[in-house]
Amino acid sequence: MFPVENIPNESKLFRRIPPSQYKKKKITSAAFEDLETSVDWEKYSTPQETLDRLQPHIKREGWQVGCIIAWVPIQLGQQVQHDPKHDPKPYRAHSLIVGEKTLEISDALTEACKIVL
Repeated sequence: MFPVENIPNESKLFRRIPPSQYKKKKITSAAFEDLETSVDWEKYSTPQETLDRLQPHIKREGWQVGCIIAWVPIQLGQQVQHDPKHDPKPYRAHSLIVGEKTLEISDALTEACKIVL
C-alpha cells in the first residue's frame, strides 16, 4: 500500500480531458464539475502516463491532458487530496480535487487548466 501524502500547493495536477469536454480548442467546464475530480499528481506521473492509463477499450483519438497547479483549486475552496489506488493495480499518482463545484468554480478551474498533451 502507498502512504497518503500532502500535495504541496505548487504541484502540478494532470487531468485527462475526453473529446466531449474539449471543444473549439478549449476545455469545457464539464471537465471540473464532479464533487471528486480525479487527477494525477506530477510527483508520480507524467502527462503521457496519465493518458496511458486510459482503459484499453477506449479510443485515444481526441483525448487531451490538462495541467492545473494545486493552489488554484485550494484558493477556490476545494481540497486537493492524494488518494493512491491499490485495486485493480497500484496507482500511486491518483489524487482528487474535492468540493462542490458551482459553475463559477468549474469555469475558474477550466480557465486555469492548460493543455500539456
